[in-house]
Amino acid sequence: MSENRTRFRLNQNRAPIYEALEQFRKMRVVPFDVPGHKRGRGNPELTAFLGQQCVGVDVNSMKPLDNLCHPVSVIREAEELAADAFGAAHAFLMVGGTTSSVQSMVLTACKRGDEIILPRNVHRSVLNALVLCGAVPVYVNPEVDKRLGISLGMKREQVEKALTLAKAAAAHDSYAAAVLLAGYEKDKAAAAALLGDFRAVAAAGLRGCTSTPLTADAARRALSLADAAIQRLAAQVNPKITLSVLAMKFRTF
Repeated sequence: MSENRTRFRLNQNRAPIYEALEQFRKMRVVPFDVPGHKRGRGNPELTAFLGQQCVGVDVNSMKPLDNLCHPVSVIREAEELAADAFGAAHAFLMVGGTTSSVQSMVLTACKRGDEIILPRNVHRSVLNALVLCGAVPVYVNPEVDKRLGISLGMKREQVEKALTLAKAAAAHDSYAAAVLLAGYEKDKAAAAALLGDFRAVAAAGLRGCTSTPLTADAARRALSLADAAIQRLAAQVNPKITLSVLAMKFRTF
C-alpha cells in the first residue's frame, strides 16, 4: 500500500492503466515482441474486425505499462484505487476470468485435509481448486428467493443454526432443538435447508473434524437422524411433525 493512500483518500476519477495506454499509443513504439499482430499492422483482418482503437493498445507488459506479476507503478495504483473503492485492505487485478481469482483464494487459504464451508451450488472453479489442494468441502444449502426462483448467498446465520442444532444433539438437549426447529415448522423449504446443513455438520464430525461439536459416534447417529428427517420431508410428511420427532429423538440421542 502506498504512503499516499495512508495520508489522503485516493482520487477515484483516475484511470491509471487507461491513461498509461493512451500515453503509450502516442509514443509510436515499434513492437518486436508479442502479440503477433504488431498493434494491428501484422493482421489487417483482425484490425478490421476489432478496430484500430482496440488492437492499437493490445500490447505486452513493459516498463511504461507495469507488470501484473509484480506491479510497481500503474497497475499497483489501479489496485490501490480498487481496494479504496471497495473498502478492502488490498485488491489484486487478475486475468483469465473470475476462475483464476477464486482458485488463487482457495489455494492460498486451504491445504490438504482442511475443511471449508461452501454453498451447495458453488461454482465449479472452487471444486477444481479443492481437487488441486486436497481440501474437503462441507456444504450448506443456500436460501432461495421464492419470488425470483434463484439461489441466494450463504448466510453466516445458516451455519450458526446448523452448529447450534448439532450442539443440542451432542448435549441430548431436545428442548433447545425444539425451540430452534419451531421457527421452521411452516416453511418446508427452509426446514429442508436446515436439515441439509445439520447433515453436513454431522458428516464433518464423522470425518473427524475437530471444529464440530460431535464425536464420531454421535456424528454417525446425527447423520442417521438427519437422513430420516430429510426423507420424511421428501415424502410430504408435515414439517411440524418431522421436526418435532427429530427434537424428541435428541433426548435419547
